[in-house]
Amino acid sequence: MNKLIFNLAICLASFCSAAAQAECPLFTTKIETGYRHDGFKWNIAGSNREPNVLSEMHWKNLKIWQIAARATMLTEHSIYVRGYADYGRILDGRARDSDYAGNGRTYEFSRSYSDAGHGEVFDLSLGAGYQFSFCDGRLLVSPLAGLSQEEQHLTMRHGFQSLNSFNPTATGPFHGLKSSYKARWRGPWIGTDVVYHVDYDLSFLGTLEYHWARYRGHGHWNLRPDLIHGFTQKTKGYGVVGSVGAVYNVCQDWTVGLTLAFQTWKGRPGKSRAKIALPEDGKIVIYQSQQRLNRVRWNSFNVMASVGYQF
Repeated sequence: MNKLIFNLAICLASFCSAAAQAECPLFTTKIETGYRHDGFKWNIAGSNREPNVLSEMHWKNLKIWQIAARATMLTEHSIYVRGYADYGRILDGRARDSDYAGNGRTYEFSRSYSDAGHGEVFDLSLGAGYQFSFCDGRLLVSPLAGLSQEEQHLTMRHGFQSLNSFNPTATGPFHGLKSSYKARWRGPWIGTDVVYHVDYDLSFLGTLEYHWARYRGHGHWNLRPDLIHGFTQKTKGYGVVGSVGAVYNVCQDWTVGLTLAFQTWKGRPGKSRAKIALPEDGKIVIYQSQQRLNRVRWNSFNVMASVGYQF
């Protein structure tokens, strides 16, 4: 099991065990499902940064079905804990791979497209803080700090070469493409949860978080046998995550709700490393390759409907 996931689970279990000894901890749970739309891209420079953009990958219009679980806990001492986990299945999308010989994305010599509708996404977050109450309990503000991990498992299938300057007759569909790229953002965050109770039945919710992240990407290009074990990219980055929504109490402790959420993440310049096997003098020689990872960017938007229970 991933160390971060294990540590988050231990922290949550320990806190819940301690809070359960309090007189009246308040628990709320929600199951959510809905639509998510993602875009993801990165690019690298050539040797000695010439050209400044050698290769660029762009996964766009990723249509995702997502299911999530969210839980909050409030103790009698106003200690507030919030946990969140989701899983999404990519149902549709497109990937573009472009290579350039000149600076500033000029002299494009290769361009291909592929189907990106076979991947997955995961998110996990845990935070804790103190809840402040205003306006006779109608407005609740909870500053938080926590840890999170976000992952995108992206794929490329059914390739189509639209540009090949070295062999213009080699354009068209090509078979056997089964490449993958796994991205992971992990680190601490700070943020705030806000709840405003319009009346007993209707409440508006809002969240805003700022994340510091260590980024790691690993790609496996199955049509590139010279890339031994694929390639790895590492850098540091940051993200902004937010949501707004409404919850309606339908009967006793049962609620229904609707939430709109967004995420925008950026990776700073980093490194892209690979082992490349090349034939020399009748034998295979392995070289260590390192290039500048110029940027990584991920944007996400989702609309989720929920059913919740409070006890």
